[in-house]
Amino acid sequence: MTASSQLFGGTLYIKAIGYKPLGGTVLFAKETIDPQLVSPGPVGFFATILVAGLTLLLLLDMVRRMRKVNMRADIQAKLDAEEAAEGSASEK
Repeated sequence: MTASSQLFGGTLYIKAIGYKPLGGTVLFAKETIDPQLVSPGPVGFFATILVAGLTLLLLLDMVRRMRKVNMRADIQAKLDAEEAAEGSASEK
């Protein structure tokens, strides 16, 4: 054998590249993790829906507030333009 490979239980394992051929391995092992322990269940589902709903409401509120700010800025710009026009007309 070469320095980069060793024999473990009849399966060749090459340390240099971490390659272990499928010979001697089980492809379909019995599931050892209980799905009930790792599944979020209905509580996790409803919590996710709640967070998504609250996020949507927050985004809608932000859009409403941004529109209000933009409308106020547009009105202020129009008032400033009118004042500037009146000021230049009175100077003549």
